[in-house]
Amino acid sequence: MKRQATWPPFIHRSRHLQPAIALRFDDPILVCQRICDQQAVHGDTNDPAVLGAIASEQERLYALRGSPDRWLHLSSAQAVMIYLLMLAGEGNTTLADNINLPTTLLFTLRAHYDWMNQHYPASCTAVDKMVIDAMTWDDWVFKESKCRTAMLYFMFGLFFDIDFGLPCDRELDYHSVDVNLPAPKPLWEARDELSWRSEYDIGCHSRDPDLKYGDLLQLNQQDIGAEYADTEEIQRLGRRVEKWHEEMDDFGMLVTFCSTITGQ
Repeated sequence: MKRQATWPPFIHRSRHLQPAIALRFDDPILVCQRICDQQAVHGDTNDPAVLGAIASEQERLYALRGSPDRWLHLSSAQAVMIYLLMLAGEGNTTLADNINLPTTLLFTLRAHYDWMNQHYPASCTAVDKMVIDAMTWDDWVFKESKCRTAMLYFMFGLFFDIDFGLPCDRELDYHSVDVNLPAPKPLWEARDELSWRSEYDIGCHSRDPDLKYGDLLQLNQQDIGAEYADTEEIQRLGRRVEKWHEEMDDFGMLVTFCSTITGQ
């Protein structure tokens, strides 16, 4: 995050290579990058200056929750996830002068996902041919980034108590088992719309548009000895997941690892 060449695997590089975005000094991701640089100088996320910067940015992002700009909501959610990871990385459960900061960050995340789930529900898959044929690359990048950021949130929840931040018991909320698995590496790393469409056309017949995180959990339950009535169904699922593994990126590897933790 401290170098644009190494964007996290849930932030698509194309969004911050475009001049119109790069010139926006207040873009949440660019602000986040500056705070990361500040943290690197101080060497400690719990430094009062760093915590103060995160707290101030959280207040600003929460105030922007009513914006009609989908990219602002996405960037805000992604930045919040990075701040949560920064705080978690210090290994401290209390934050002295900013003890409520994790809670306010989680509520800010919920506010931005409430807007995205209402206006852009997760009803389309990332590699479905009919879906891709009907959308622009920009739309696809948004949907896939939204999915990956949500997946990161659920993986974060495997290790930290976040029940008070983003409840998943409402109709429009995400449930981890229903989140689509990350799109293949060649699609995610395509540098422009032409290469993205070309890459999809090359591999469209081998890609499964319907695999979800719950499928990984189901397969892991089978691996540890759980019994299912339909053994053939499990075998078919195993072949589908194996094909997905062949093209997954580093983020997909992380998702796979976390699914083994959940399945235990």
